[in-house]
Amino acid sequence: MTDKEGEKVIEIFNFWVEYCNRPESDKLTHNIAQCITDRLIDYSVADLKKAIVGFTVSAWHCGLGENCLIYDAELSFIFAKSNRVDSMLEKYNSPDKIYFDTQKLKFLKAVEKRDWWVENYGGAK
Repeated sequence: MTDKEGEKVIEIFNFWVEYCNRPESDKLTHNIAQCITDRLIDYSVADLKKAIVGFTVSAWHCGLGENCLIYDAELSFIFAKSNRVDSMLEKYNSPDKIYFDTQKLKFLKAVEKRDWWVENYGGAK
């Protein structure tokens, strides 16, 4: 890896740490650096940052899917395959109808999802 590539990897990693409010224990491992390097072949730094943001506005990954699982914003997951990056870029350009607090993966369901949620899991509307 060249110095220029290394700088890009560190820039993307630091963006992820800050934007996703990651714990200090998260470190840039060889595996994560390799995932980022692999994606830098086909994507720009800006696009990879957008993919990270896209993950955070994906209703499915924030727990609003049928299985109600909240997925952790792991770089090794987001950048595992090109088609996953493409999917997160689509979410960035056209986010699901959810609202989130700045720098947190806290969210509220869109009005369209509310009735489904109440019907399946109870609770007040």
